[in-house]
Amino acid sequence: MIRNALCTIALLLALHIAAVSSGKSYAINNSNDLKTLKLKPGDTVVIRSGVLKDQAFHLKGTGTKEAPIVLMAEKAGMVKLTGQSTLKLDGQWLIADGLFFTDGYSLKEDVVAFSKKSAYCRLTNTTIKNYNPPSDETEYKWVSLYSTNNRLDHCNITGKNHQGATVVVWLSEAPNYHSIDHNYFGGRPPLGRNGGETIRRYQRLVVSSFLYFG
Repeated sequence: MIRNALCTIALLLALHIAAVSSGKSYAINNSNDLKTLKLKPGDTVVIRSGVLKDQAFHLKGTGTKEAPIVLMAEKAGMVKLTGQSTLKLDGQWLIADGLFFTDGYSLKEDVVAFSKKSAYCRLTNTTIKNYNPPSDETEYKWVSLYSTNNRLDHCNITGKNHQGATVVVWLSEAPNYHSIDHNYFGGRPPLGRNGGETIRRYQRLVVSSFLYFG
């Protein structure tokens, strides 16, 4: 009986490992390609290297802790998002990795937004550099975190010079439990009025191991 039980446990474990490792890999050229995909736990989407202008990447889906859904650059830093490019993480257990926002600005949307439906999502190894509009009175955030248990880590966020906090953790009815860790926040010139914070936060938040040089 014990032997049968052990065999059953081993079989269930093998099935679990197979399910976790069964995700598909997709290579895409732009945000329109991403829209055509119905992503499942364990799937990985690789953006081919290049300069992409006016892209609205909307990563949707429900991954798991063991098998998140990943959107990543083919080579970190070599997918340059320019013009009016943005990213939205809109689901659970989603990861965006290795992107580079530069040579552009948003018209009104936040550059990166963790949506109100997001949970356990992560932006990592990503750069947002000098992503500024022509007028410093134009307001948008570079990173907005809504919902709960999201993470911003190992990112380079440098050179914001216009209205609006660089990173905002938005108010919710429950504690947020977001994590902002191991990031580099580069110099931000004085705005001369309210609205020039680097991090604006509400409720419980873990902020650790980040560098800021003004």
